[in-house]
Amino acid sequence: MGELLLELLTEEIPARMQRQALDDLVRHLGEWLKAQRIEAETLTGYVTPRRLTVIADGIPDKVRIDREEKRGPRVGAPQQAVEGFLRSVGLLSISQCEKRSTDRGEFYFAVLMQGGQSTDEVLPDLIYSTLHDIEWPKSMRYPASSLRWVRPLNSVLCLLDGKVLKLPPELGAVPVGRTTCGHRFLSKGEITVADAADYLKKLNAAHVVLDWHERRNKIETELKAKAAAEGLLLKEDQGLLDEVAGLVEYPVVLMGSIDA
Repeated sequence: MGELLLELLTEEIPARMQRQALDDLVRHLGEWLKAQRIEAETLTGYVTPRRLTVIADGIPDKVRIDREEKRGPRVGAPQQAVEGFLRSVGLLSISQCEKRSTDRGEFYFAVLMQGGQSTDEVLPDLIYSTLHDIEWPKSMRYPASSLRWVRPLNSVLCLLDGKVLKLPPELGAVPVGRTTCGHRFLSKGEITVADAADYLKKLNAAHVVLDWHERRNKIETELKAKAAAEGLLLKEDQGLLDEVAGLVEYPVVLMGSIDA
């Protein structure tokens, strides 16, 4: 079982769009994986003002093989009926079918096998379809790619078991590889990633709190601590707290004063 790491580094994702975009990414990826008979054990998503990330664990090495049987015409049926059946199942010759006796006589049966491809052959198109399916309330075109996105898509980090997956050419000039960036101001230079664990560790060191809930809790905890230290009572606003959690990747609570 393998691991898929996908990060979409964007110029900016408006706070009001972030959680819906994350839900769309995880849901569509799960649906496409299931449709292609590649079912992950877990799908974990993260969102910040600059990035959408999903980590899929338990990815199989090969697409699951499904066996399907279809009964065709009776042995000895007119050639037109035989040819029509072959077209419907995608076979070239009736010799590719089996003859079986039933309580109604002898019939042709087509045994169809689907799947068996290597997962890394199927994932690139599947991932692009996932990106295409994300619906933004507002999206834009930009020179690097034909893919419409909320803001310019700067780069894609895409690893399967630590190896870079090459995505379809429709992404155009958007770089795809194993590099990302940390906090816009508190971190310098590119970050090279080996796998999901390395990604999480290095982003944390680069002042990026990847989890939205963790950022929200950090803000709320620091707000209450600073207010209590000054003998003040915090006026809570859950909606505002949700919004602020989506504005920065590394929140720090500061207290100021207004001249009387």
